[in-house]
Amino acid sequence: MRLDDFPGTDPIYVDASIFVYTLLQHPRFLAPCQRFLEKVERGTVHALTSPLVLDEVAYKIIVERLKAILQQPLAPLVLERVRQDPALLAQVKPELELFLWVVRRYRGLRIVSVPARSGSQLAAVILKERLLPRDALHVLVMRAERVYHIATNDSDFERVAGIQVWRP
Repeated sequence: MRLDDFPGTDPIYVDASIFVYTLLQHPRFLAPCQRFLEKVERGTVHALTSPLVLDEVAYKIIVERLKAILQQPLAPLVLERVRQDPALLAQVKPELELFLWVVRRYRGLRIVSVPARSGSQLAAVILKERLLPRDALHVLVMRAERVYHIATNDSDFERVAGIQVWRP
């Protein structure tokens, strides 16, 4: 289903790709992601996300910004430089703080915790749904919150019964 067509009558989980496409101004996906996030910001769409998503987006901000600063197109080499010189992280502070400030002000967005019992259920979801661990954790968060819609561009979630994927 197209993200632009999401009716907004039920809550929706927001995956990292929606934020990343907006932050990086993806040529194809920027417009639908931006329109969706504006609805979340106004509170006309009730959405939730988790610290897992914030982690993924923060990581992407760090890597992409430092790739530009260091003029290094390869992420593994950027990460190696950060390990050697963690002070480099200070150079992305404005972008990280801005992202987290904006997300906290979205009227329609709740940031929910990963349930403690997820650890004991993780392997079962990985194997049953054929998902990588991070995506399996997203599913466990959604199930705990009784959310059956996800805004994402990750086709792996289409394998999960009972979840409707809304793509930009």
